[in-house]
Amino acid sequence: MTMFSSRTNWDLQPNRLARRVAELRVEAKELLDLTESNPTRAGIAYLDAAWLGELSVPAAASYDPEPRGLLAARAAVRDRYRKRGVELTAERLFLASGTSEAYAHLFRLLLEPGEAALVPTPSYPLFDFLGDISDVALIPYSLHYDGAWWIDMDELERRITPACRAIVLVSPNNPTGSVLSAKEGDELCRIAAAHDLALIADEVFADFILSPSASAAPSMAAEDRVLTFTLGGLSKSLGMPQMKVAWTAVNGPAALADEACRRLEVLSDTFLSVNTPAQLALPAWLARADEARTAIMHRLKTNHRACLQSVADPVELLHVDGGWSVVLRLPATRSDEDWCLLLLEEEGVIADPGATYGFGSGAHIVISLLTPVDTFRAGVERIAARVSATRQ
Repeated sequence: MTMFSSRTNWDLQPNRLARRVAELRVEAKELLDLTESNPTRAGIAYLDAAWLGELSVPAAASYDPEPRGLLAARAAVRDRYRKRGVELTAERLFLASGTSEAYAHLFRLLLEPGEAALVPTPSYPLFDFLGDISDVALIPYSLHYDGAWWIDMDELERRITPACRAIVLVSPNNPTGSVLSAKEGDELCRIAAAHDLALIADEVFADFILSPSASAAPSMAAEDRVLTFTLGGLSKSLGMPQMKVAWTAVNGPAALADEACRRLEVLSDTFLSVNTPAQLALPAWLARADEARTAIMHRLKTNHRACLQSVADPVELLHVDGGWSVVLRLPATRSDEDWCLLLLEEEGVIADPGATYGFGSGAHIVISLLTPVDTFRAGVERIAARVSATRQ
């Protein structure tokens, strides 16, 4: 018998790699950390006093709760989408304290306890925790790689069970960096309509496209064929995770979208978690969003070029369309965790094992393009040299 619920019965013991990293840091060993994904710690100069000064307006001293978020804040998000060619109404936008909260609201909105959502793999492991605490099952569908990433729609459709209520898609995906194609978007809408499913489209990395493609799908925030919820937020679009502002755009057939909004408003009203100062600052911040995007994109492109220049057989840099990460495929002579341990011990390089993100066969490691440039280049060169040396 336990005092705690089974939904939080996670194995929280650190793995071998995490334990060894902690030990080396205690020993003050010099390490090249290629996993830094926090933009506020990556040394990217774009936030200044003017950004933070927006938090100190007099109106921040009063509290005027609005379940969907303050109208001026939602209008600023709407205008940001308009710049990308997507027409939304402020009434169909909901603010949340981060995309994790937005996901939790949507799982509660759409799924009864024990029902299921389809989620991509490889992808960010956050979904596992969100599913657990929302009492919903997650059914993985695979992203395949053959020089580019793609979804096997037949496989996805075979995985649908009577308990399924939604399909989650992430574009650009984390960590593969793959962007949904227009053809894939059409297929997902067809499948969702055929099986009476909603789409949850996570587009938090949509402002960071490294390899633009004419075949890429437009934002799912413009979708009206099926009930669709599109997520974005400051954490990525402005590199401001500390401000905890995200949004959900609701689209689809009018009757379904309207009913979803009515129910989502009650859910949002129950929490009212987005802080007032950040909402008031949001219009000014989004007006300067291109400054943040330019600074972050410069870092991403510089490090991506370093990868292209440094990585060669037997290390393979997998194609990336966008986002903040790249995946390196290493020889399958050892597991990805064993590769990461070797790189840590012999080269002082920290990388994430692909297994963390759901990579199955083969050996993959994931590194962050946000890493400071000198650290990134040195780390990638050490990876390439060490892997080559093991083949000789």
